[in-house]
Amino acid sequence: MEATERTKLEKILDSDSAGPIREIQADPVASREFLCFLLGEENYGVEAFQVNEIIPNQTINPVPCTPAWVLGAIYFRGQILPIIDLKILLGLPGSQASPQSRILIVQSQDISAGIKADQVYELTQIPVDKIQAPLTVLEKIKSDYLLGEVLLNNRLIILLNLDKVIEGARIQRRKTS
Repeated sequence: MEATERTKLEKILDSDSAGPIREIQADPVASREFLCFLLGEENYGVEAFQVNEIIPNQTINPVPCTPAWVLGAIYFRGQILPIIDLKILLGLPGSQASPQSRILIVQSQDISAGIKADQVYELTQIPVDKIQAPLTVLEKIKSDYLLGEVLLNNRLIILLNLDKVIEGARIQRRKTS
């Protein structure tokens, strides 16, 4: 792992606002690093290199004429960032914010955004050969948002393709605008 990536991840792990996050070391055999979090009762993961920061839940300013899955925007480090509710985008049941709720500041290509998470709990290496294709019973649009699934420590973790999520959000935004 390059020094800059390690430094970035150390900042994420050292952030006292992120709450307790465990880092699990894995065999250096072909693996990818994921930040795991909860949406309701379900476990999700995004590739760690796409997460710039984890911040506590905060007041989100509503933005008129946006799709339902855009909760609004926050002003963060000199930028106005849209906040995406993956529960709405993925068709999951909603839940109330809790003290463990966080906003993941993510980067996909040239776009920064915030993603609401109910709890961030783990930074882990996942061996590539353990990642399985997403279920074929999902709607086409939703299955495009997934990299795959993995069973890790007796938990099913759904791995998100953040580039596709943001791209899909951009397309949906154009359709609703």
